[in-house]
Amino acid sequence: MSKLQSKYGSTLKLKKLLNGYRQFDPTRGTHYILDLALLDENRIEYIKRTELMRPLGIRHNKLEFIGKISLILGLVELIPMPFVTEITKVFLILPIYSNEQSIVLRFLRHANKTLFEKEPRDKLELLLTHIVTNKQEQSQTQKWFESIRHEVDRIRNQHPQILITYHTILIPSSITTHSTMILDYFETKLRTNSLIFLTNPYVNIESDFLNRCRLNVIESIQIFVPIAFYQYHPHIIKRSNNITDNSTIDLHKSHGWFNSYSFDHTALYLSDYLNVKKSMTSKDTSKTLYDLFVEYTDLHILRAPDQALRVHYKSLKCDAMKQSNALEYNRCLVQREKGLASRSQLAMIIIDHEQTNKKSK
Repeated sequence: MSKLQSKYGSTLKLKKLLNGYRQFDPTRGTHYILDLALLDENRIEYIKRTELMRPLGIRHNKLEFIGKISLILGLVELIPMPFVTEITKVFLILPIYSNEQSIVLRFLRHANKTLFEKEPRDKLELLLTHIVTNKQEQSQTQKWFESIRHEVDRIRNQHPQILITYHTILIPSSITTHSTMILDYFETKLRTNSLIFLTNPYVNIESDFLNRCRLNVIESIQIFVPIAFYQYHPHIIKRSNNITDNSTIDLHKSHGWFNSYSFDHTALYLSDYLNVKKSMTSKDTSKTLYDLFVEYTDLHILRAPDQALRVHYKSLKCDAMKQSNALEYNRCLVQREKGLASRSQLAMIIIDHEQTNKKSK
């Protein structure tokens, strides 16, 4: 208003906003066009159009005119980031529980088609990590890996550049969040400057995702916690969509949702975790890596939806988290509720059920 008053008279007062338009340009910033109703001292109404620009880039110290009446809004400053490349080796850690053999086989077959053939030599290592809860399971881990080894051998014949290793970690069943214990195990196996992507076998990873990990994770500066696209319950999807192959997940609002309540997928440098570990207490073992980095570091956490990361439906059991981690327990309840289906799909099921009951009566 001060710019309008200096141009048209100090007696002008704002009556109301008539129209507003906004357009974002990634090279310039956000452009606003506002139609304003103004009143002078005689209550005569004037309509003026103003153009305003909120720029991207370095800090601006003065207002500038563009067109009729345009103002620079706000003070925006770019944060310098180090240069990174796409040639860093990625260690993909895949925790597998004893009842997930078929799940990891599905993961390997999908990765063989979309991920492994695109990776350059010696730039990806897959660490298949069997999580056991007792010594009896641990003693049978070699036999447990047999069916998986056959699939891995087939992959190695097709893509000899991909390194796949086997690991077993004993974690008590009372511990519900395993990410810190998994990284503690690999602390002695990997170099401190290793780039790690920790995920789960329910995920489908597309070919370009690992390059985004390489670019978005910067040692001592930034970690990457992508928001994956989670599939709705397959039986509910089939009611409204003709799906014959459940090995792939279509990116569609009727097939799933971007689950911002899950922190199962994290890319980071091992050295950054080791720095966090110095501040941790025994109570922190039940927390997610995301929560630990928020609490104990000033590192940037890049959190954004990623369509190349798609997760198959999994029935969640939240009760075990109730005592150990109330925050994760509440997140689990929200995921279980929202992850079943969309509201419209659930409404159709209820309507169909009510109609069936009426017919049966």
